[in-house]
Amino acid sequence: MVEKVARLARYTSAFLAAVLLWGAAPTHARGLKTGSLIRDSQVEGALHDFAAPIFEAAGLDPEKMHLYVILDPELNAFATTRYSIFVNTGLILRAKNARELIGVLAHETGHIAAGHIARREEMMKKATAIAMATALLGGAAIAAGGGDAGAGILTGGMQMAENAMMHYSRGQEASADQAAVRFLNRLHWPVEGLQSFMKVLASQELLSSAQQDPYSRSHPLSQDRVALLERATIEHPDGALPPSFDENFERMRMKLHAFIDPPETTLRTYARDDSDKGRFMRATALFLLGRGKEALGLAQTLTSAHPRDATYWDLEGQIAFESGQIEQAVHAYGQAVSLRPKDAILRMLCAQAMLEGASHHYPAAQKHLEKSLILEPENPSAWRFLAVAYGKQHNTAMAALCLAEEAVCVEQYQAAYDQAGRALKSLKSKEARLRASDIRNMAENELKQSGRLRTDD
Repeated sequence: MVEKVARLARYTSAFLAAVLLWGAAPTHARGLKTGSLIRDSQVEGALHDFAAPIFEAAGLDPEKMHLYVILDPELNAFATTRYSIFVNTGLILRAKNARELIGVLAHETGHIAAGHIARREEMMKKATAIAMATALLGGAAIAAGGGDAGAGILTGGMQMAENAMMHYSRGQEASADQAAVRFLNRLHWPVEGLQSFMKVLASQELLSSAQQDPYSRSHPLSQDRVALLERATIEHPDGALPPSFDENFERMRMKLHAFIDPPETTLRTYARDDSDKGRFMRATALFLLGRGKEALGLAQTLTSAHPRDATYWDLEGQIAFESGQIEQAVHAYGQAVSLRPKDAILRMLCAQAMLEGASHHYPAAQKHLEKSLILEPENPSAWRFLAVAYGKQHNTAMAALCLAEEAVCVEQYQAAYDQAGRALKSLKSKEARLRASDIRNMAENELKQSGRLRTDD
């Protein structure tokens, strides 16, 4: 019974927990706990390349798409409101190929396109209401001396709530499968990957729920779903992914393994591997072990051999930055940005390195951050760095406005109200003053509604 209550609570809080972790994690998995949200240019770039055409095939705007990677070894993925898809590192690493991962992305896109998320959240509210009502009845029965009866009411109520949720989900899952097949057919991409992934889930059906992967539990499988995908594969045996997808998939897995696996194990595994992958893995492992000079030397061999590869410049930039080689980091990140100018993360990292360097870098850092925020306007870390850039250039009013923007992103409305007020005292630009006023008014309304407004006026 306790497990079922916790399961319902986890479902309703999953999206909130992920949002709160946004921007709080470094770009690699070192030192992070399971469940942390991680940001990585290469991994997110590959996922975006896979998912954007699917969104277009679904009639959705890929510019509004949000893809998040969660550091978690369990096989799971889920969609939420606001065009958001969350993918566990465990699912990426356990997928056999790009086709399976793309099949999952197509399935989750099916949930979004069909409006399942909003309806599922409404059903979740109803299920939670059932659970709460029966909990109150059960508690009253226990307090009145009817312990067995009270326990029965509690257990039955939770079962009713869970059954309501699962019954609704089974219909959604079949609908999402059908939508995924349509999207993949429109793109002339193979359906086989989704079918083979579902076979993995089907093999878990005889396991106890404690042994099943979360994806199996949250995405209930039925024989009708399996039969649908088998028919779709037979009816549409052709189809191929773009040639770059398999390579991008393997490089994404390489990056995750490099930063997630124990570095000592990685060094042993790739000790005599002088391929590009072997050097990348060893460079990352040495970096994680604090052997920055050796790691940087290996990274430089990769950028020298492949000067048009942003992934290797990104690695050199990260190692150089964290080893205190700031100018080298600025150069490396600059090369990466020149190769991927629409990469918001790389621009932010380049700016971060510049802000640690000489003062002549500060204006360029500001421009990188402004362009990064055009691409990701709700990234609190970028707003924080932009505040630093303005502060280092003695523009305290704009620094305060950027801190207000950061506070809005993480729903810290008192801080947003205070920082917007500070900005308004000195801002000269009409556009900036208007934005500061909007933030202050919005934050004031939010705080008044919650009864938490504090003013210094």
